[in-house]
Amino acid sequence: MTQKRSGSRSRNKGKRGELELAHVLRRYGFDARRGQQYAGVNGDADVVGVPGLHIECKRVETLNVEKALVQSEQDARTGEIPVVMHRKNGEEWKITMRLDDFFAGNWKGRSGEEILRIAQSLMQYGPQDYRKEIYNSALRDLIRALELEEERSNEDGRR
Repeated sequence: MTQKRSGSRSRNKGKRGELELAHVLRRYGFDARRGQQYAGVNGDADVVGVPGLHIECKRVETLNVEKALVQSEQDARTGEIPVVMHRKNGEEWKITMRLDDFFAGNWKGRSGEEILRIAQSLMQYGPQDYRKEIYNSALRDLIRALELEEERSNEDGRR
């Protein structure tokens, strides 16, 4: 196989992955679509339509997660959280992001009730029944940690 054919197959798989991911994100209620990089505009996310996120989409069997995340970080605009959404054949989509970005961008400043509402809306598309208990437990832990952080912050402000 020539390198040109191999590159073409890789680009086609990438395009299919971006279209597939956009479809999945639309099921979550986002107005997602492929970014404009296919039209020659560099720096645009692979998939757009999720406010606040710069999405690097990878549909590969072997992924260098750090390299993909660095690419997303370099391309992200100010105010966008760089993420990599990826999957292998026969597996579900996953998201990778820096832990600091997760807490700074998605949850900090939101009330526990708001986080719970967001999570519950995602549950209709989220983990299957056998995982809901684990998911809900982790979510409760996250909410409690944020509430404790807010209490500490309030106490510091009163001193």
